[in-house]
Amino acid sequence: MKLFSLLLFIILITTSVQSHADEKQDITQAIGNASSFVLYSLEPGENGARDSEGSCSGLCYFGWPVLGQLNVSEISAKSLHLDLTAWVSAPKPEALEMCFNPRHGIRMYANGHTYDFVVCFECKQAKVFKDSSEEPIANLYYNGSQRSWDKLLESGKVPLAAAAD
Repeated sequence: MKLFSLLLFIILITTSVQSHADEKQDITQAIGNASSFVLYSLEPGENGARDSEGSCSGLCYFGWPVLGQLNVSEISAKSLHLDLTAWVSAPKPEALEMCFNPRHGIRMYANGHTYDFVVCFECKQAKVFKDSSEEPIANLYYNGSQRSWDKLLESGKVPLAAAAD
């Protein structure tokens, strides 16, 4: 029985690692084939349009109030390609901050699917959803800067959430 349990555990771990690699490959291919991008400005934390139970109300993006959005031009999309590829290729850090207060989101269309990235630069984490699934298909980690995304939003006169303390 112990041998069976050990084999089952090894199979589950191997399947999980392969599945994660497959998801990252799917996301990387989608980034390369993306036909359009929409960049969202989100209200993090408990602020913004929330009901008495704390749930997002009004225009929401995966549970976060939307402050505004911008259809990204082809020129600006090239920088988003690079940024998103860096998110996908970065390894998981040894230690994680657990705030997850996303101020940005990106929706891209590729290969007949929709991919949504909900991004917190504060704790350097992103959750990726495919075709509006309720559960993320991947969690990504990257030590990048939100400044270029903020500049894009500002150029489109999209309001930004207050900076983190």
